[in-house]
Amino acid sequence: MKVKKVFLFFVLLQMSVFIFPIDMETFYTLSPEDQVDSWLEEYQDDKDYIRRWNYQIISMYFSEDENKPAIKPILFDRLSLFNIVKEGDIPHSLDMVVSICIGGTKFLTEEERLFLVPIIQTKIDQYIISNKIIDSIVMYYTWVVENRLRQQWGTDEIEEANPYLLQKKYLDAGYTDITIDWEEIEARYHVPRKDYEIY
Repeated sequence: MKVKKVFLFFVLLQMSVFIFPIDMETFYTLSPEDQVDSWLEEYQDDKDYIRRWNYQIISMYFSEDENKPAIKPILFDRLSLFNIVKEGDIPHSLDMVVSICIGGTKFLTEEERLFLVPIIQTKIDQYIISNKIIDSIVMYYTWVVENRLRQQWGTDEIEEANPYLLQKKYLDAGYTDITIDWEEIEARYHVPRKDYEIY
């Protein structure tokens, strides 16, 4: 019985490390820069990061009014370092930072939202030109630019990005062999290809 209890203790200890990997007491003593970097280091390669309890706690902490002035410049700096990766790939660094920035109606000022537009748009352009594809991640970040950065969250959203129009934009600009990953887009957004053909 004693052996079983010891074994159970170690199992629970391992689970607690997995579920709560960041020691929050230590986290709160770190500088804002170290807080952001430890958060990124801990979760950027975790496919289930958004389900982690401490991830949610830290996200809310970053969004608190008293923390935003110190945290935002660091997030903007880190955002400039990361690139878009294919849906499901790692690291999730860019997605983590963008999620914080667009996660509430008051996190970004209007000036900050518009400041981020060309930064994210350049990352979209680089991804499309490099991979020669329009896929669900392109549609997502296009939505971020048009519905969360160009305008204040809560206003009427523009129409969803259309893969055909995105493809035409780059082909008209002189880029060749830009294809559309319809299978992946339909799987993520549950919108059949024919529904985009009305545009």
